[in-house]
Amino acid sequence: MNFQVNVDVDNLGRSGDMAVHATLIGEVDPGEQPVYHTANGDGYPGYPPHVYFHRAVVERVYGSDDSEDILREDRPEWVGSLDSYVLQHVDGDEDMEEWVLDHLSDLDAEVCV
Repeated sequence: MNFQVNVDVDNLGRSGDMAVHATLIGEVDPGEQPVYHTANGDGYPGYPPHVYFHRAVVERVYGSDDSEDILREDRPEWVGSLDSYVLQHVDGDEDMEEWVLDHLSDLDAEVCV
């Protein structure tokens, strides 16, 4: 299932004081339930769902202080340069993966790109 979700990703930057609002685009593998006994006595352990993040599109950057937000439309090259950084940050992040799975199950529908 393909998905596209809008998220806030925080604790970025060297001191963790930068955050972004981004669109994450990816795919969910729903996993498979275990099969404990088949006709020939074999079993299959199954596997849990997994989220694959393919792309991040940063729309807004903001800091922990009261500084003004930086929008992609105002500084497209600089904000756009953060796309791959954010993708690396969320890829493999179990909390983000769990959030996406929960968010999509709350929608109870496929969200296609």
